[in-house]
Amino acid sequence: MVGTWKRTRITRRSAAAGLAGIAAVLFGGHRASRADLVIAQLNSAHHVTFDAAVPDVLAGPFAGLGLDPLPQPGQLDSDSWAVLGLKDGDSAFGGSHAAGAFARGTSAGQVATGGMYAFGSAVDRWLGIQPTSLDFTPGSVLLRARNATGSTVGRFEVAYDLRYLNDQPRATGIRFGYAIDGGPFVDLAPLAFVTPLGPDASPGWKTVGRSAVIDGLIPDVGRLYLRWLGDDFGGTGARDEIGIDNLSLAFSPLVVSPEPASWVLFSAGVPAFWLASRGSNRKVSTIARSRSANRSARSACTVNVRPTRRPCSSDKW
Repeated sequence: MVGTWKRTRITRRSAAAGLAGIAAVLFGGHRASRADLVIAQLNSAHHVTFDAAVPDVLAGPFAGLGLDPLPQPGQLDSDSWAVLGLKDGDSAFGGSHAAGAFARGTSAGQVATGGMYAFGSAVDRWLGIQPTSLDFTPGSVLLRARNATGSTVGRFEVAYDLRYLNDQPRATGIRFGYAIDGGPFVDLAPLAFVTPLGPDASPGWKTVGRSAVIDGLIPDVGRLYLRWLGDDFGGTGARDEIGIDNLSLAFSPLVVSPEPASWVLFSAGVPAFWLASRGSNRKVSTIARSRSANRSARSACTVNVRPTRRPCSSDKW
């Protein structure tokens, strides 16, 4: 059967995986020397594909070799990334985690050992997780970006691909959210995704695209935190591999003008009850694009989330 988000498990399993526990990991002590994904130009997308180096984010093509504040080739920069909920613990921003579940290396998929991998091929890699009963159930991947534009940001746009390999009977839920400086995380329910119950007859990597345009004030030198939160979502047995790829982030200037009510566009594959589970006082306009491996796009529908909170008419959940 299809599950529901187990909020009590997040708190009980690891305080750092819950909102209260990760506050120290995320917001404890600003240091001027700290690196981040630095956004220095407005209206310009910054890309992380995991196939090439990105200053202060990734040292060369990702090779699943863990996280470090002075990353070696194949490592993530821990000043920008944190991973919570692995059996070897939680990585703090600025920490060194280059062994065990944080550094499972490269793989084409269909692995059994839990932890963080560089899934894919030599020419197309992504940050991947193999969940197990002790890894990423629940867990989070966090990316920290800094506003270095010299002005207040009024809107930001984020896009990314979720990768999944449905080779196991259990379903995994993935939810995206964000926080600004020391504020609470805001989950964007329309961007939620659940891998299918039951394995595919011929398992292969598939891609689901997600993007959002979000109104939210980020002060100059302020920080934006992006979070991908995962957990079991129904079924029994082993779990599918999941991953994040082709991330882009752009900041736009603050513009004072009348705005219409919040509207959300999302694909018919998004669970309706996740849409209804979250509200926000921020205006969010999202487009959730669902694409198979051949990158074909599905149709979308329009929903006024806050006044009606109704799913698309084609939603089967």
